[in-house]
Amino acid sequence: MAILRGDLVGVSDYANAAAAFQFFARDGWHWPLGANPHFGGVNIFFSDGAPWYALAAKGLHGLGLPAPSLHDIVLINFLLFALFAARLAGSISETPLTRWLITGLLVFCLIMPVRLIGPQHVALSSHWVVLWAMTAVPLKSKRDGASAARRWEFLPALAFATWSHGYLGAMAASIILVFLLAQRRYAATLLVFAFPALLLWIIGAFAGFDTRLGSAKPFSLDILALAQSFGWGVFPPLFPLVEAQGDSFIFLGAGAWLALLCGSACYAASKDYRVRVWHHLRSRRLRLLLLAGMILYLFGLVFSLRVAGSVLLSLPVPDFLEPLYGRFRAAGRFGTPLAYSLILLAGLMVGSIKRPGALALLLATTVLAAQAADVVLAGRQGPKDAERTAIHIAREQVNALLANGGWSGKVYRDIESETDLEKQQILDFLLTEAGAKEFRLVHSARRNPDEVAARRGKQDAGPGDLFIYPASHPESSCRSRTRWTEFELCLL
Repeated sequence: MAILRGDLVGVSDYANAAAAFQFFARDGWHWPLGANPHFGGVNIFFSDGAPWYALAAKGLHGLGLPAPSLHDIVLINFLLFALFAARLAGSISETPLTRWLITGLLVFCLIMPVRLIGPQHVALSSHWVVLWAMTAVPLKSKRDGASAARRWEFLPALAFATWSHGYLGAMAASIILVFLLAQRRYAATLLVFAFPALLLWIIGAFAGFDTRLGSAKPFSLDILALAQSFGWGVFPPLFPLVEAQGDSFIFLGAGAWLALLCGSACYAASKDYRVRVWHHLRSRRLRLLLLAGMILYLFGLVFSLRVAGSVLLSLPVPDFLEPLYGRFRAAGRFGTPLAYSLILLAGLMVGSIKRPGALALLLATTVLAAQAADVVLAGRQGPKDAERTAIHIAREQVNALLANGGWSGKVYRDIESETDLEKQQILDFLLTEAGAKEFRLVHSARRNPDEVAARRGKQDAGPGDLFIYPASHPESSCRSRTRWTEFELCLL
């Protein structure tokens, strides 16, 4: 219930996404489908609003039915992640204990929860689409009995991934491409490029925004990233957080590492165990997943050798890859599929212990408890009491300012730098709660700076509009005003 109330919302991108989602859902239909003209003109695709879910909410609202909020997708993501984790485990192992262990290790992996709790990227935490992509291509041909629906299942998987988040769409497409090439379905591989491109055009992701965000080098994966908890779980951090490395979080989890270490010890001590492990490694799906994961992991290195936070070697990015890194600057995120594939391997290594016997069950229980302990500890690191208090105070200030009525619902602002827009995301969320009807300018990482300059200021504002500006800029035409941190909220 706390999640559904929006208690996870902090002074972060979540606030911006929730406001954008509400504007989009209650607005009419536009072309392209992702257009959100009353929320600063920022397309819902660039607001972390999970376009497939936002379009569904808009459709329900248009039918006069209650539209879900963005908060609901948090629970939807966790539920679907668990379902696809179970499906993936079943595609790797036929042994019940191994399947349940793999499912548990994936469900209690920190990668998705930290993405939600830390930087609070709601749509980007829809990692179930990555797990779906890992099972979307059957390894049986049509002659071997694969149905048409199963053979083309990768298309809806691509659709949901593309209309969830750009990074997730790229991961899913890469995984599916590897599987289709391995199956020699060369004609189908063309759809891996054409179908997402069509969906992006329909949603409007190609129109009106500068998608180059600067160098990807600060976001390059650390060689030790798979073992780096950054203090989120049971294990202490291996090294301090450096630069933008928090966006490259791909920690396997305490339980997964315990499984890999115990499995490695058994591998060194027992010939029979080695035979059983290699039997599992003959799984074609696992080998293809490790291959796809390694390709994405290498992309995430950004031609750098980073170890324990220190860059030991950095080569220039080839010119033909510069546009790709320009659009996927946080390249370290692409280590996620390899992390999930290694968790599959960890579960298989525990499952390879000789049965019947209590040792496998005891070890499985122990590693699962360690993995779950990570999530319990991470769950305590959501928005702190001080942050909640600050949000509560800001809500009271906004409500008091607007209590006397006369507000048009329109919001204008002036800024000293684009960082001001990021700081004011929580204000946009609170003003949306209070009934805002239009924001002239809002935060977006993908906004063209020229458009920001054109939308700033109050030149089109009139009496009853709200104007937000830096407190260092005096404004005399206010009917009433309030100070919030370093900004003034002025009701004209």
